[in-house]
Amino acid sequence: MLIPAVSKLKLPECIIALPRGGAEVAYPIAQWLKLPVFLHYCRKLRSPSNPELAFGAIDQFGKVALNQDLIQELGISQSYIEQEIQYQQEDIKKRILKYGAETTGIEGKHCLLIDDGIATGYTMLSACQSLLAQNAKVTVVVPVTSASAYQKIQQQCNIIYLINDPNLSAIGQYYKDFPQTSDQSVHQIILETHHNN
Repeated sequence: MLIPAVSKLKLPECIIALPRGGAEVAYPIAQWLKLPVFLHYCRKLRSPSNPELAFGAIDQFGKVALNQDLIQELGISQSYIEQEIQYQQEDIKKRILKYGAETTGIEGKHCLLIDDGIATGYTMLSACQSLLAQNAKVTVVVPVTSASAYQKIQQQCNIIYLINDPNLSAIGQYYKDFPQTSDQSVHQIILETHHNN
């Protein structure tokens, strides 16, 4: 369903997915465009009282996007923020060792940045800012986004989506089947798209 929308773009030169779920969404697009899938590693920064609630995100290059209003509302301390950033940086290093295929050499290229959906938007915002800082042209491609996340992202770069929901509460509710993407699936997508393209 995303391919017809993507086909209207100037031909992309690079496909970048946010692991793990983004790799599965990127796979059919990569097959169609005959391009390999690269990975851009981002992790959400978890609120102390609710790990599912993100107060920001950090990416593989250390680019941090913070929701200052939520930080103030929850009274999150600077020491906790620094501790969580350090923890997620270590997690990103482990994921890079596990999956490889990290994003490099994108200067001046038109990149599709793909995930399985955008809820708060801070993970995607961190990735966008990092890629734009490398002088890439970025188009975000997702099946579903919250209206608030769309507002944040579209100020940074183009965004293609199928559903923009102001009442989005969970990405999984828009999928008929939403199992957690396995490490094996990510490895297979990387191997197959790099081997065939």
